[in-house]
Amino acid sequence: MSNKNSYKSTIYACYLGNFVLAAVINATPILFLTLMGKYDLSFEQMGRLVLVNFITQVAIDLIFSRFADRYGVRVFVVAAQLLAFSGLMLFGLAPVIFTNAYTGFTVATIIFSCGGGLLELLLSPIVNA
Repeated sequence: MSNKNSYKSTIYACYLGNFVLAAVINATPILFLTLMGKYDLSFEQMGRLVLVNFITQVAIDLIFSRFADRYGVRVFVVAAQLLAFSGLMLFGLAPVIFTNAYTGFTVATIIFSCGGGLLELLLSPIVNA
């Protein structure tokens, strides 16, 4: 019985990870108009943030697939959650920390996209196992 509960909590943790992944993917597009109006960003800059998000996630998928097999998924899933959290926090604080808000948004996007890429790579196989 305890083993079954252990798997249930793992699956719930994966569902929560998928929620975090959705937040990472959709954070920038949801805030397009707000960021453009408040920080005088262009559509091109907003599109670049989405591009940086996508390219970073794909690169992380390609780079870390072997490392996850070699060293186990647990450490990478925990790191992914920390990266996603840190990146989203930095995204919110970017205008305060950086003199150029767009630079801060870009750095934060790279950080939370690393976490999102790891979550994308690792969560589905865990649930399917």
